[in-house]
Amino acid sequence: MGGTRFVEYANGIKSSQFKIGDDDDEQAPVVLIGTWPPGATVGPHSHVSDYAEIIIAGSQQVTRRWHHAGDVRIVKGGTTYGPLVAGPEGVTVLIIFP
Repeated sequence: MGGTRFVEYANGIKSSQFKIGDDDDEQAPVVLIGTWPPGATVGPHSHVSDYAEIIIAGSQQVTRRWHHAGDVRIVKGGTTYGPLVAGPEGVTVLIIFP
């Protein structure tokens, strides 16, 4: 089964991710949990595949729209969105890539 990978970015975002399945399986789903400090920002970008993001705690602004704990975003692959900005209390997100 897949191992967990931990990353801390220069903007203070901490992330752990793992595959559901074998690490070498390109088709295995990837799950990430990210913790963002207040005001942390990620610029506009897109992903090749569809994905789902669940706001676990705090809030996050995505392209001028606020999302709060319990909100779910489903994004179609190839869609450009952002910037993403953590709210004043920071944000914890769970992201699932198929």
